[in-house]
Amino acid sequence: MSIFSIPPYISDIFKFISNFISTIISIINFIRKLILYAFQILIILIIIFIFITIYRIYKYFKKHSFEEGIKKVIDKITSIFENIFNNILSKMGLIKKIKEMKDEEHLIKQIKNTIIEDNLNIKFDDISGLNKAKQIIKEAIFIPKLIPEFFMGLREPWKALLFFGPPGTGKTLLAKAISTEMKGTFFNAKASSFASKWVGESEKLVKILFEMARENSPSVIFIDEIDSIARKRGTDTQTYYTKTLNELLCQMDGLELNNNVLVVAATNRPDDLDEAILRRFQKAVYIPLPDKIARKKMFELFLKNNEYEKNINFDKLATITEGYNGSDIYNLCKESSYVTLRNLINKLEKNNQEINKEIFKDERIKKKLTLPISYDNILSAFKDSKRSVSQESIKQYEQFLDKINGNF
Repeated sequence: MSIFSIPPYISDIFKFISNFISTIISIINFIRKLILYAFQILIILIIIFIFITIYRIYKYFKKHSFEEGIKKVIDKITSIFENIFNNILSKMGLIKKIKEMKDEEHLIKQIKNTIIEDNLNIKFDDISGLNKAKQIIKEAIFIPKLIPEFFMGLREPWKALLFFGPPGTGKTLLAKAISTEMKGTFFNAKASSFASKWVGESEKLVKILFEMARENSPSVIFIDEIDSIARKRGTDTQTYYTKTLNELLCQMDGLELNNNVLVVAATNRPDDLDEAILRRFQKAVYIPLPDKIARKKMFELFLKNNEYEKNINFDKLATITEGYNGSDIYNLCKESSYVTLRNLINKLEKNNQEINKEIFKDERIKKKLTLPISYDNILSAFKDSKRSVSQESIKQYEQFLDKINGNF
């Protein structure tokens, strides 16, 4: 065998490679022809579709006007392209993102319309009594802004306050006063604000609320009746409340001092609060019933916009209304303003006089209706009034205060 002859196995390899390449070329040619046939079929289908469309348009034009026909064609074409576009977006996962963005826009609009309160002008001096609570709030919020270098480490200012106590004692007013003094945005979020019939929307609302508070800082998030959404877990709490509470806990954990966001919550039922939410509030402030001095100021405040006799004994009124809260005193003053009208109507009915619009045009009747509120009017209204907070409730609040004194 010559030294220049090719070994048999090398020849076999070349033959295999040659056959493999030929096969690949044949497959490519077949695919090319297949694509060409498919393209031709597609062209034929498009032509058939065009002819069918033209025929339908022709039939439609025979029955309707030209404008209506053109409108239907445009609507049909628009519908086809919308379906194609939506299918592409769906495959890219963008439909879900667009839906989430629309949901967020809806929730942001809801917060702006129902939760944000602008143009607050309530100062601490406008609130009668509660001197101890005001002092605690000033120490917790305003003094740290004057000497920030002192409030570091263990003296770090509080980011969350809990107001608890009987209803109608001024908890909401205090929160609004804080926002006014901070010159910030006030988010008045009642428990009902988080209610939604859509699954997952309540948690989103909590998240967006805190995001908006950060964007609009300095701000105060006030959550009234927090016990409604932060009830002890493991009792009769529904999954809806648990998820909302978990999101609230998560957002409160994410609060930082440089965010300039303060969370203030109020409750009339502190014993019902979940322990986890209690730990998030670094300071609990007891808002008690107004004392005698505060009750006297409330009478003067509520009556100042109405004409009243100068001989009213405010000290006596403050004494006899012990145990009344601010709402009780306001309702008492409101009732006293109706006493004159009620007495007049009772007198007219006893005389069998018909009560109509004409009778109130009488100058004597007008004069009686414009009489100032008298001390007797208030005493008359007091006979039918009653305090809304029981002594037993007061004891429960005081017991809760003793219980948490070591934890806050």
